[in-house]
Amino acid sequence: MIRMHYHQDEMLDLVNEQDEIIGVIKRSEANTSHILRFVVVNVIDYSNKILVGLKHNRKKENIWSIVGSGHIRSGEEPHEGAKRELYEESEIQAETLVFFYRKFVVDQRGKGFVYFYNLHIDSKNIELPKNNEEFCKYKWIDMEITEDLSNTAKRSIEILSSS
Repeated sequence: MIRMHYHQDEMLDLVNEQDEIIGVIKRSEANTSHILRFVVVNVIDYSNKILVGLKHNRKKENIWSIVGSGHIRSGEEPHEGAKRELYEESEIQAETLVFFYRKFVVDQRGKGFVYFYNLHIDSKNIELPKNNEEFCKYKWIDMEITEDLSNTAKRSIEILSSS
């Protein structure tokens, strides 16, 4: 069994419609009525390909996700959460991420403010893990190819393409 890197009791900030912190909640108690904060890091190589990963729990569906996305923890600034998520999911240590967009999103999993960041790197100079707690495979894809991608990945690429 794969152990996930998050804990159900990690604390998350609750925010209002203006993205102002109004409280704190345990991850295990959060539901679709709560407004939370999330990050997405688009790791883009110099040939304009984006890094995606196949999560252990999505293997059968063959749904690929953006590597470096997740909840922002309570007390964590969005850029800190982005760096943490990116490292936890890919072992890439980013000194500088470029913030490019914040969007309020509502979907079947809930609602919240998503902070989008970009990291441009030379894919030849990084070594991705073969298998970690969350992802079992990684690959670089052309941004025009969106089949087999999660909704978050499709949304992220759509925003990237329109900016």
